[in-house]
Amino acid sequence: MQTGNCQTCDSTQCLSCNSASPIFRSLDTGSTPNICICMTGYFELSGVCKTCLSYMVNCLTCTSQTVCTSCMTGFIPSGGICVCAPGTYLNNNGTCIPLMGCNNWYNITNAYYCTDCDSSNFFYQLANQTCACMANTVYNSVTGICDGNCSDGKALGNDCDLGAQNGVANSGCYANCTRMPGYYCTNPDANTASICVP
Repeated sequence: MQTGNCQTCDSTQCLSCNSASPIFRSLDTGSTPNICICMTGYFELSGVCKTCLSYMVNCLTCTSQTVCTSCMTGFIPSGGICVCAPGTYLNNNGTCIPLMGCNNWYNITNAYYCTDCDSSNFFYQLANQTCACMANTVYNSVTGICDGNCSDGKALGNDCDLGAQNGVANSGCYANCTRMPGYYCTNPDANTASICVP
């Protein structure tokens, strides 16, 4: 019978472990029943249970100070550490957020970087290798693309945009920057209003 970290026991086995700080032990119900092991989120180092988070950022469970086995939400274990899941990157706040507008990415150490932004949906690449919406467009979190900034009089990202004339009867462009039936609208360039004709 093991007694070192056992809090209560009978004559043959440990029944509960000392879970108080600094022991942090729990009774193993798995492969070695009735033995006190480090609690979830801790690992044993020189006979003492140490918290995984104190050795590895964003690590929930680990087998040692260098091998993480599960991570906080948004992160995945890779090579023993926690990294952002594919398609996300680590922002300045230490949170993994989606690589919006990114077609292809690569991983370096613990972060993903975009190599190709979706220009067909009005994204461009920033110096930090993430994508952002082009000028005169705004990110639509529902569709995941950059929409035109409707009614700014700039055609980029809209079906049409006549600025203050949007929604006016027979203008050819509704207030929500969609083309009216029976009208054909062209967008000469990103920085000018549309031209709509019946």
